[in-house]
Amino acid sequence: MKIPAWYRRPGTVAIAALATVWLLAATASTLDFNDVVLMKENGVADTVILNMLEDSGGIAMTAEQEGQLRALGASEALLAAAQTLAPAPVPVPVQAAPVVQSSPTVTVVEPAGPVPIMEMAALPPRYQKEGWVSVSNSGWETYYLVVDTDAKRMFLSQTPNGGVSIDPGQNIALNVRKETYKMYGQNGRELKVRVRENEVTRITMTPMGAPGGGLLTVSAQDRERVRSEVLFGHVMPAPSPVIVEPAPAVIVRPAPVYVPYHRRYYGPYRGHGFGFGYGW
Repeated sequence: MKIPAWYRRPGTVAIAALATVWLLAATASTLDFNDVVLMKENGVADTVILNMLEDSGGIAMTAEQEGQLRALGASEALLAAAQTLAPAPVPVPVQAAPVVQSSPTVTVVEPAGPVPIMEMAALPPRYQKEGWVSVSNSGWETYYLVVDTDAKRMFLSQTPNGGVSIDPGQNIALNVRKETYKMYGQNGRELKVRVRENEVTRITMTPMGAPGGGLLTVSAQDRERVRSEVLFGHVMPAPSPVIVEPAPAVIVRPAPVYVPYHRRYYGPYRGHGFGFGYGW
């Protein structure tokens, strides 16, 4: 019997069996760098490795790994094919940083309070039959005061009117002839101001609402009597009460009923009689 040539070379059988095992393994998983190194160390031909790379995909290698395979005898064609057939790297999704929405900033504007009066003005010298008017401006605007002794009126304005100015937080003192004055502001209302001889009448301006659009209440105190009025800004009057009168009663009389009646006769034909007719 003639012995085949490949059977006389035992190494050929081992290499072919090894390549067959790697080929079967390649169908189940992708080749990696260590598999190629192991095949080159066992003498697997480059053409076999190329076929396996085409079936399972190439490998991505570093320059150092290419030098190691080249030292084991790998051809440039094998190295180029391994890099060309290598799967593209899967990009790792970059997780965006969570966006934290800050709560909107809310600015709360508190209503401004009256401006405090820090210093009271000294009373000026007075003449006979005069008293003093001490005016304190706790409002947010500058006001101007004119005193008309002949007309017995005082005028308070937000625009210069020839009178003395009173800034916010300021107190002034005037000597005024004793009299009962009517103070007017911007809305036509009036405040009675009583000035007594050798006494002080204190006038205080107090704001209400918001600066630039609120109300100004002016109060005047002489002795124990205090009077107040809103002289700047409009105050809505309270609605008039609605009186609802009850509807008049409706009297319904019953309908007449046809009933018998008893009639008594007088005159020449006296007697009693009966009949039928309508009645209630």
